Amino acid sequence: MCKDEKEKRQHLTAMVDLSSDNDLVDYSVFHYQVKVHFFSSDKLSFAEQPLKISLYGTHGERENIPFVLPVLNGNSTQSFLITTDADIGDLMIVKLRWEKDTIISWSDWWGSSQFHIRKLRVKSGERQSKVIFSSKDGEFAYLVRGGEDAVFVKSKEDNLSRKEKLMHKLKTDGSLFGKDTE
Repeated sequence: MCKDEKEKRQHLTAMVDLSSDNDLVDYSVFHYQVKVHFFSSDKLSFAEQPLKISLYGTHGERENIPFVLPVLNGNSTQSFLITTDADIGDLMIVKLRWEKDTIISWSDWWGSSQFHIRKLRVKSGERQSKVIFSSKDGEFAYLVRGGEDAVFVKSKEDNLSRKEKLMHKLKTDGSLFGKDTE
């Protein structure tokens, strides 16, 4: 473990005093950076929207973790940080639910409150692994205010980065720089 990783681990681990005789207990925080593109055929814009996310991994699960998106606009990409108190291992399934923030909303009467999501990108803070999740059913998952969970499963796509793919192509095909392509 390099020095930066060790410092990051120490930063994420907090010592919590849980008893009167000053016994200290190790308390770890595991974090995940989630990146989502919200598609919409309508021009949707919402502020302070409550959502819940559930994470299912190889070592356990954490369900209905609440968070608030300060801005939720159609055809925009949002990133947010999710924390858990336990290591759930390698993520396999992610569920996202958009909660109703009021009993009656004008958009429920006069418009749409639905986004389409093609995929999620999740970066684990501890493992530094990036994983792509695709809709479980069809090309898109539908995120509806007050509706069911949008379910995403770990993608079978190759997880190579764009840079790694380009380097592989350059190794196998060579560079087109300076070549006549006609």
